[in-house]
Amino acid sequence: MTKAPLDLSVLSDKVEDHWTEDGTPALAAVEKLLGRKVSRADVVKSGRLRYRTTPKGPAPRAPVDHRLEILKAEGRVSALRIRFADVQAKIKAVRVRYADAIAAWQRANPPPSTDEAYRQHLARQARNTATGDVAAPQPVVHRSVLDEVMSQTGGRTTRNPAARKVRGLIR
Repeated sequence: MTKAPLDLSVLSDKVEDHWTEDGTPALAAVEKLLGRKVSRADVVKSGRLRYRTTPKGPAPRAPVDHRLEILKAEGRVSALRIRFADVQAKIKAVRVRYADAIAAWQRANPPPSTDEAYRQHLARQARNTATGDVAAPQPVVHRSVLDEVMSQTGGRTTRNPAARKVRGLIR
């Protein structure tokens, strides 16, 4: 069983009694700090030297096998594609059921025929007239003199078709 290296980061670089001449921690200072006996080998294993503290960052990581990582990512993507296809199939099934429900509702509630629609319109119109819910007639406002003149004539329906024939005979 291997022991974890000692944490000697609390030793101060400014205190002369904590260090030996070669810059390693003094055994007396380490024993006083820990409250137990330690060997020089344990102190050396800690890696602590004066004016050089060990970085307290993450442990060094093993090299990454990129091919393996790519294969894992491809596996995850394949699983997501399969899951996506399953969801698409479920959506398609729901849409089919929705379309069937709409078709069933349309069969149960056919649109009224032209005669029925006209009768319903007349009934609504009579009901609105009886209740006084009829819009007041709006006066026609002509934007120009030409619009007013054209509105007084019957348009193309008032044209005399024989006029052309008469003109043709006069020539």
